[in-house]
Amino acid sequence: MLYVGHYLGPLDALMARRDDILFIGFQERLDADFERLKTLLGLPAGLTLPSDPVVAHRRLDGQPTALDAQAVKNLETWYAEDIRLYEACRREFAVDGSPATPGP
Repeated sequence: MLYVGHYLGPLDALMARRDDILFIGFQERLDADFERLKTLLGLPAGLTLPSDPVVAHRRLDGQPTALDAQAVKNLETWYAEDIRLYEACRREFAVDGSPATPGP
């Protein structure tokens, strides 16, 4: 199984190219970030994300909502590099997806 770092490369290489990054969106702001991305890319205003729960890969009613502690630990171990990249993106880019002011 490949992880995000396989595609993005190591964190230092990603940050060295931060001026080349147009946009970073986040799951919890998917709808708002998609609207911003459409504007940035000049996509049609009527373009929408899927609303059907199955097509949109949403959790269906009746499916469990939480993982047990061991499952969380296993995922954190397996995706440790992805988590590091994600946290760096959260830190280095403003909430709206635009580059943040570099820190000290």
